[in-house]
Amino acid sequence: MPPDNSREGVTTVTPPTLLSACPCHPDEMMEVIRQNGPLRETVTRKLYLLQRMENYARIAIPATNLKGNFDTAFARRLQVIVEFPFPGIAERERIWRRPLPEQVPQAVDVDLGVLAQTRLAGGSIKNCAVDDALAAAAEGKPVTMGHLVRAVAREMEKLGKPLAAAVFGPYAKLLR
Repeated sequence: MPPDNSREGVTTVTPPTLLSACPCHPDEMMEVIRQNGPLRETVTRKLYLLQRMENYARIAIPATNLKGNFDTAFARRLQVIVEFPFPGIAERERIWRRPLPEQVPQAVDVDLGVLAQTRLAGGSIKNCAVDDALAAAAEGKPVTMGHLVRAVAREMEKLGKPLAAAVFGPYAKLLR
């Protein structure tokens, strides 16, 4: 879809070819999802993008982990909303096993059940596992609980979430 810059205060981003099937560029979609905008231009842009979504005849799959921030006008234009609940401890332990299959050399101290006690979503668990595996490979060693505990601590810090070292039980000393 060619850009439409005819409306005052509205500029569009021409989506890359890969995203040309989408009604909006991902950055534009975030403008639609946000409830409030400080400037009048934001409101004008939001109205334009909502109209663009309404007239879009294809499938669009916006995703967010901030459902509570959905603008009600945006939510009305969605035919289906699929909510994925936050994984519980058992699900998190299964998620930990995916990026750390048996083929990845692991030390005997690796305890995924302990790691599953930290409240992380699947994407964050994957980030920890990849970070850990890369650190272990750089050292030429198998994945250890020390690598994993430190990777979880870094991920929690990155997310701005507090981390109680006690969640790691006897492995808390590995944070140092």
